[in-house]
Amino acid sequence: MSVLYLHTSPAPVIPGTDAIFNETSMLRDHFQGQEVVIFPFMNPSSYLPRFLYGWHKAFHISRLQKVVSLNHIFSPGLYYYPILSLLKKPVVYSVSAAIGDNDLLLNRDYFNSIDKILVNNQRDYQRLVKLELTNAMVIPPAVDTRKLHIHKLPFSHQLRLLMASAPWEEKPIEDKRSGSPFRSVSPDTVTSPYVIMEGKVG
Repeated sequence: MSVLYLHTSPAPVIPGTDAIFNETSMLRDHFQGQEVVIFPFMNPSSYLPRFLYGWHKAFHISRLQKVVSLNHIFSPGLYYYPILSLLKKPVVYSVSAAIGDNDLLLNRDYFNSIDKILVNNQRDYQRLVKLELTNAMVIPPAVDTRKLHIHKLPFSHQLRLLMASAPWEEKPIEDKRSGSPFRSVSPDTVTSPYVIMEGKVG
């Protein structure tokens, strides 16, 4: 089976540093296929309306419909991109981040017509169920465990969590600096977690 993977964000400058592109790389190892970035610029930007995404590659996308078996779209939210009207083969739509309130004002006819909507958490799944979208399902984020190695380290009374991030704006850094990873964690008398932050805006 050959799959066309459609990205709505630019490819990372350094290969291997973007989770979604890493995921499609794993999928291509198993299912073959091609990747197309429908975002028209090399760097992230919020100035271009989403309805313009992909039209600069309309001919290429249409031609690929003759050779692929499936289209798999990756988008941070549940947005309708008009370029998707060119897709003639079955469509899987992966929400890579989360469904926001504005996403609920969606093109319901289109999202009912596609084969699958994939979300990574139960909260978003329940929101889609309330909209009577019966084609939604939950698949947790993929992690290539082949690259992970377990190292036994002595556990002390202090737990250190290292977070690395390269956000496009300053706000994500501030959100992480505020201790958001531990908002749902109840501290106990044994462990005193703290976060070492390293962020770069660019």
